[in-house]
Amino acid sequence: MTGQDKRGRMKKAVQKEPFILSHHPSCEKFSHHMVDFRGYKLCMGCFFTYPAAILTIIILYLPPFRDLFDHTQLFGLAIVFLSLNVARKLILKDRISKNLHILFRNFLGICLGLVVMGLLAVPETDPLRWYYLIFVISVAVVYNLANGIKTMRTCKACEEYPNFPKCQGLTWNDPED
Repeated sequence: MTGQDKRGRMKKAVQKEPFILSHHPSCEKFSHHMVDFRGYKLCMGCFFTYPAAILTIIILYLPPFRDLFDHTQLFGLAIVFLSLNVARKLILKDRISKNLHILFRNFLGICLGLVVMGLLAVPETDPLRWYYLIFVISVAVVYNLANGIKTMRTCKACEEYPNFPKCQGLTWNDPED
């Protein structure tokens, strides 16, 4: 398959489902959530959060660090990183520089990596094992619902909302077109 064929398939997929490259519209109202990568607008959270989570998991899995923390310490550290993000959201909202936004997205990724490793480190004999999992899933659901509600609130206040999801922010934005 040629590069042009791959681009064509990607373009068709994104035209059908514009949230593939980002779960935010690519319009000006969401520019503080976006980072340009090779001309494509990508979600800053996903672009930095998930790689930071994967890197945290890899580092914590390496022999020098593997047995350094038990599950309660991993969850405690995760709560610290999550609290930094929550405090930033409550105090500063999104009125921060892009570099600071990237730093906090990395903190969120570290938090995610710590939680994953914490869940993997919980001993099978721990009676709270399932409560940890339920708590982590609950926090993830609430966090994602809050972000989804905030995104839709912004979209509904937009003058292009009557055209949603065919609005300017959800159309294919090919840097080579």
